[in-house]
This record gives sequence, C-alpha cells and structure tokens, in this order.
Amino acid sequence: MKNESFGPDFLAAPEGAAALKALRAGAEVARWVRADAPRQTKHDRSPVTVADFAVQAVVAQHLAESLGAIQLVAEEDSRSLRGP
Repeated sequence: MKNESFGPDFLAAPEGAAALKALRAGAEVARWVRADAPRQTKHDRSPVTVADFAVQAVVAQHLAESLGAIQLVAEEDSRSLRGP
C-alpha cells in the first residue's frame, strides 16, 4: 500500500498521521508474532490469535498517545484472556 492512496490531505491531518503511525506499528508487531501462536475460538466460532490481541493493543496505544482520549471501536475483547 502506498502512502499516496490515503491522499495528502488525510496524511497532513493529525488523525491521518496518527493512523499511519499506528498502522505501521501494528504491522511490525504482526511480523514478529509466530503464526503457530496459541488461538482461541470466539463465541461466533471465528479464531482469534495472540497476534490479533497484540496488534489491536499496539494500534490503540499509538492512537491514544497521538490523539489523546479517543473512543475506539475494536473487534477483539480482552475479557477472554482473563480466564473463566
């Protein structure tokens, strides 16, 4: 994906720059997490991996650091990591 696909106006805005930084950080984490890492099955029977949780956490952290308090809508729910 080229940066130009976002358009110069988006990348110049604080939100765009933060999103791109978060995306790059999440991609870096995904590269380091092993493909055969433990998995869980969600209530809808779809898989969720350690990479899913790690990438979501890193992206959320980068966005919060760059943009302050934001409301984030995300797919994964960490409650399943806490056990029964």
